Amino acid sequence: MFVIHTLNTLLYTSVLFLIAGGLSLIYGVMRILNLAHGNLYALGAFVTAWVVGLALEAGAPVAVLFLLLPAGALAAAACGALIERTLLRPFYKRPEEYQLLMTFGLLMILEDL
Repeated sequence: MFVIHTLNTLLYTSVLFLIAGGLSLIYGVMRILNLAHGNLYALGAFVTAWVVGLALEAGAPVAVLFLLLPAGALAAAACGALIERTLLRPFYKRPEEYQLLMTFGLLMILEDL
């Protein structure tokens, strides 16, 4: 039982580390303070679960399921690119507080979806 809890803890911390690493990479390279980063991650996970669920209902073989796993990453990347071009790009020349308010509002919207 202890080994299972330890492995679950390591899995959970690795996911949090990946999210935090992505957030710091985006802020360090692009200087975009994106509070909705975790919500985009959750959107990708939801899309992956949805696509794999549809494939399971259709009776797809296991090899096809592994090919469908990047679908969530592609959906999150497309959503992130759309958000960057439409919502964040006008705020590049402004102070970071405006980006903070924009992405916080986006976080609230994505939270309700």
